Amino acid sequence: MWLTVVLGLACSCGAAAAEPSADDILREAIKLLNSRKEALHSSAEQKRIDDAVDALLQRIDRGSPAVPPAGGLPLSTIMIRKKLRGKAAYNAKTGELSLGYDFLNRAQLQDFECEKAHPVTAHGMLALDAGDSIAHVVKFKTLSLSAIVSLRQMKGRMAATSGGVSIDLGDPARDTLYLNTAGEDAVQMLVPDKERSGVLPFGLQIEDRRLIVYWGASKLGKPISEPRAGRVELHGGEKGFAFGNLNLRGQLDEEWAREFFGLGK
Repeated sequence: MWLTVVLGLACSCGAAAAEPSADDILREAIKLLNSRKEALHSSAEQKRIDDAVDALLQRIDRGSPAVPPAGGLPLSTIMIRKKLRGKAAYNAKTGELSLGYDFLNRAQLQDFECEKAHPVTAHGMLALDAGDSIAHVVKFKTLSLSAIVSLRQMKGRMAATSGGVSIDLGDPARDTLYLNTAGEDAVQMLVPDKERSGVLPFGLQIEDRRLIVYWGASKLGKPISEPRAGRVELHGGEKGFAFGNLNLRGQLDEEWAREFFGLGK
């Protein structure tokens, strides 16, 4: 019954657009289920939603062999979910991987390299102490990141990528956001008073030639000379930051993916 209702809602949402494929409808159903999940407080009810999403993902994967894999990667969502603990979905047509982290299960930290850091998960948030940092294992060619960030004070590095992007908060009066790219000029913006502490939405979008940071209701961007994605790093800055509802989406670095998933050459 739940599948009929959800698919019906997904179809009605896209009725005015071009005729969608079966996989497109299933992906819309997955998005709808995940959005409704946030309103549930019972872990048992959330588990039912997760099981429903898994069933839909398997339906998509059964159709995937007929689709030529983008970039030559013979991957499926099921293969990815065996290696990664985040909520995963893989689009074989575009070669794009989506991963979601609600941090309600500490096992999700297995997707991060923590080294000497001691991250804490509680109430759906991942907290990093001052000076701590962790790195996500996946290497992306393009990247779209969204999250919520909890902070007491704008001070220190908050996020970065192995491709040379970093987002720093602070000086001169703990009211400025800095967008840095290795070997290129940095840009900055003065953050409004109401966006200097508390819980705020944060986003980072890295394309081949463009870079955009979203902070609260503000936006800062710049052109870039080369791709700048890679692996995502989260930092605790100088006062500590906490992250929640983390979502990563982008095309995979093919060389990394072949080694990580054991696909061979």
